[in-house]
Amino acid sequence: MSSSDEKITLFLNAISENLEMRRQEIEQEIAAVRRAEQEKAEQEAAQRSEAYIKAETANVLAQANRARSLLETGLRNELAAARGEITGAVFAAVAEKLEAFAKSADYEAFLKKSAEKIAAVYGGKPVTVFVKTGDLKYKQILLQAAGSNSKVEPDDDILIGGCKAVSTASSIRLDDTLDTRLAAQKQGFYERSGLSVQAF
Repeated sequence: MSSSDEKITLFLNAISENLEMRRQEIEQEIAAVRRAEQEKAEQEAAQRSEAYIKAETANVLAQANRARSLLETGLRNELAAARGEITGAVFAAVAEKLEAFAKSADYEAFLKKSAEKIAAVYGGKPVTVFVKTGDLKYKQILLQAAGSNSKVEPDDDILIGGCKAVSTASSIRLDDTLDTRLAAQKQGFYERSGLSVQAF
């Protein structure tokens, strides 16, 4: 694993740990709100007389269920908003770091290694490597890494950096772009973070 891959992995791991801490904080806040609402409801019920409680049990239960439903809806909305804010902020910061990496001295070696991996998958057959337009300056390095009869073409769908590849000798399409890596991390974040809406 190259030092740039290790740096990206370490950076993404640090983000995951930070997100786990934020998730736990949100869960604790939600639990505290639930406890406070429960205590409040119990105190109100204790202050009522026995006769009134018996006569109004059905009405109180209906009202409590409606209030609970409203509270749950509010908490779900707050959690969804918080999740969106956290995710947006984290992945905006990650995207900025990846964009900075794509402008660093280590990026050229990353592209070369990516093209070498692509060539290995295709077994030395001619490959068309796609990069963002700004990375066409690395064309010669990519051609050397990808092998003879290969081509390097621009791809406007690549916004951050990295390589995609196809070969007429294979049905396999490869995507080793930083854009796709970031999208995969985002999906993994949703799956692992626990920042999801659940019924109480």
